[in-house]
Amino acid sequence: MRHVANRACIRRLSFRAFRANGTRNLIAILAILLTTVLFTSLFTIAMSINNSFEQSNFRQIGGFSHGGFKYLTEEQYNELKEDPLIKEYGLRRFLGMPFTVPLTWTANRPPRRSPDAAGRNTTKPSSQITF
Repeated sequence: MRHVANRACIRRLSFRAFRANGTRNLIAILAILLTTVLFTSLFTIAMSINNSFEQSNFRQIGGFSHGGFKYLTEEQYNELKEDPLIKEYGLRRFLGMPFTVPLTWTANRPPRRSPDAAGRNTTKPSSQITF
């Protein structure tokens, strides 16, 4: 800032101009505040969507690893296991689906109707439903 002899006069003029345009200054401050909130929320939402997309992909693959293979034979698994570029590995085996009531998601569902041999609708208990 430049040094002037009438510094008090310039300060008084600027303060009066600031007070005279109070509404304009308030609107400018609100605009800056709203713009800041807008950009903050926009980037927060974008990062949340990106994180949800990554989580969805991890769930589809079946884990948080960098790679995954499905339907490998035992020989292919052993060959990949010995590869020097692979630092860590794991094996997951599908054993089957449960059909008993405590382990199935159908335990709290109402009974399903299915036609019997004569074509009549009969009710099966949820524990006997198979998919």
